Amino acid sequence: MKKLACLFVLMGAVSVANAAPVYLTAAAEPWNTNANIDNFNAAFGAGGWDRAVFGDAGLFDDTSDFLYIDGGDGNTQDFENWMNANRTDLEGFVSAGGSVFVNAARWGGTDNFNLGFGATMDYSGNHAETCTLTTDHFAAAGTVFTGNGCAHDIVISGADFDTLAVSTHGDILVEKDFGLGHIMLGGMTTTNWHGANGFDIRVNMLQYGAGLAGEVPEPAIVALFGLGLAGLGFSRRKAK
Repeated sequence: MKKLACLFVLMGAVSVANAAPVYLTAAAEPWNTNANIDNFNAAFGAGGWDRAVFGDAGLFDDTSDFLYIDGGDGNTQDFENWMNANRTDLEGFVSAGGSVFVNAARWGGTDNFNLGFGATMDYSGNHAETCTLTTDHFAAAGTVFTGNGCAHDIVISGADFDTLAVSTHGDILVEKDFGLGHIMLGGMTTTNWHGANGFDIRVNMLQYGAGLAGEVPEPAIVALFGLGLAGLGFSRRKAK
């Protein structure tokens, strides 16, 4: 019974391993504005989230259950380089229970850029002045946000995605469950470019994404849990 009690303690440890939301972009802020930082402070409180830079290690270990990635404007090339190098790991993180929101209003970039998860994004000629929500997930903050380019890219995805927001050019925010986790993909600018409702809508988007994160087990705890199972099995065989 003592061995079983220890095993249940390990199981409990696996279930509670989580961490603060993470905002990932290049060293410089997209569009040379602190809009994303202001969004995160409003969504999770100052000090309640972490800022990471493309190239940081450990993002797919126990760093976060929710990851927001912004590759807009001058960060376009760094974003594409990072995605190309980490696409498979990002898909694995979500499949294991993580929630990720990839959002990039690029300045140029690769046509039909591969976002993973069965979707691409396209920049050419897709600047939008009016963006409209197609879901009630964020309706408390309004249904339309406008501005001098509320989106730059459209997201091209399959039928397994649900559309959350559109411009006159196509989908600018989509979502789907992926494995045990959840993915959102968007082409929206930072909220300093948006009119009324834009800031609050983005805050609600971040909170929505964070709320869909599963509990991604820390690798060391999972390994310890596996050893506990193995040890219990050995002990029972020996006792027979």
